[in-house]
Amino acid sequence: MRAIRLTFAWLFAAAAALMLWQARVFFQAGINAPEPSHPSVTVLKTALVGGSLLLAALFVLSGFAVLKHLPSANKLALGASVTGIVYGILVLFFEPVRLLHPAWIPIGFGIAGLAVFSRRAPAAPAAAKRLPYKRIAGDGTNPVVNRLILVAGIAGGIGGVRMLALWAIQHGLPRSFPSMFVAQMLMAILMVLAIHEAGHALAGAAVCMKLTGFVVGPFYCLKLYGRWNFTFRSAGLLAFSGYTMVAPATMKGFLARKAVQVAAGPAASLIAGFAGTELILHSAGRPWAGEWGILAVFVTINSLVGMLNLIPFGNKSMYSDGAKLYQLLSGGTWAAYHRALGMVSATTVTPLRPRDFEIATLERAAATIAQGNDELFLHLCAYSFYLDSGRIGEAAAAIEKAEACCRQWSLSPSAESAAMLVTGNALLRHDAQSARRWWEHMGSRKSYRFSDVLLDVRCALLYSENRMEEAEADWRAADAWASRLPATGQGAAKRDFVKLLRATLDERLAERRAGAQERVVR
Repeated sequence: MRAIRLTFAWLFAAAAALMLWQARVFFQAGINAPEPSHPSVTVLKTALVGGSLLLAALFVLSGFAVLKHLPSANKLALGASVTGIVYGILVLFFEPVRLLHPAWIPIGFGIAGLAVFSRRAPAAPAAAKRLPYKRIAGDGTNPVVNRLILVAGIAGGIGGVRMLALWAIQHGLPRSFPSMFVAQMLMAILMVLAIHEAGHALAGAAVCMKLTGFVVGPFYCLKLYGRWNFTFRSAGLLAFSGYTMVAPATMKGFLARKAVQVAAGPAASLIAGFAGTELILHSAGRPWAGEWGILAVFVTINSLVGMLNLIPFGNKSMYSDGAKLYQLLSGGTWAAYHRALGMVSATTVTPLRPRDFEIATLERAAATIAQGNDELFLHLCAYSFYLDSGRIGEAAAAIEKAEACCRQWSLSPSAESAAMLVTGNALLRHDAQSARRWWEHMGSRKSYRFSDVLLDVRCALLYSENRMEEAEADWRAADAWASRLPATGQGAAKRDFVKLLRATLDERLAERRAGAQERVVR
């Protein structure tokens, strides 16, 4: 939901820029009237320009309120959504209606906005203390650039499409929108994301990294314990985001190889933008001449994604490829942090185990340069390290830090993170109530699907609640599943955890038998 709301903040900002451009058009346009000096001309032009400026102000305020989580965000966003619907309907009213007319775009996003912002955002627990995100020294970003990058993107998008449109008009290309323009535009955006992420993935394969996850918009393809899982998440249709996950097959020269893999995404976007430009410049008289409009969108977005991504900037704990390159090549704590993350991911494709993690780096990063979900992830990595090393007390302390992190940042952990919080509370801290709370949190997430991966987690929960017969059944199923896992560090650690779970169950059963014998003697 957070990603969707952030997407709407960007859309409101883009709508504000379009309204400012519309105000300029109205100001320069001539209006038909019996006499050019007729007072109605001035009144009408003033109304059109003033109305466009007011709408731009509404969209700016809505985007800012949503971005900053202001109390008025939902009301302003609902007003902006309704405005988008009305604007699209007015355009359809004054122009011939087509099934795929561009006016359906503001109508569609307006309806989606009503669905998103009509629901009250979940409030943080009363005891939660939300910490503010802040720029971290040495991350390669600049506060001014962080604030202006969105403005640069919107301005570049409008300017790029307009420049290509002027060229197309001057060279006699068709001026009407194709019948499938809306669908084509959505496909173009997904293609931009796919090309960028494919650049990351192909470069990773070229530098001895294995693909473990690929997300483009609503399409999620993740490899978990050696098996690929594909899911379609409708929320991704609005988020327009993508990412690639790779794991190094060897840690030798990792930082340099990771830099190549990161740089390949912007490079692929720029190459695609150049190729699309060539198609437009040579489209006169060609079969695709009527598609120059969608090509212009494709070229502009690809070029912006490529160029802007090379600029170091960040939003909360999310960094551009340029910022990641700076961090990888700058040395020091940031480089050590990225190397430690590479080692964590390597456990999924190599014999490296959690007990091989560079724990000092992970804990130093958690205390200094990590915020929010990144900090939570590092605490859970520390939990895995200590658990796999047999240091149970320190593993329990890491779980406690992870829970404190959730409270401080008002986090809603992923299903994978919540599963680790369940097992840590159930087995190490012997806190059945907290284990049950995190299990229910995991089940409340839309992406949650129970699978064999969670058999040992549920077994630990049932053990903490003293439901031994059910726990025993889950353990047998978990043991059979774990025995089939690939020979990776992650798989070996999971099998050892199942053995630890067996020893814990046996200890409880032995206590039960001893208690029963004592009662018989009495």
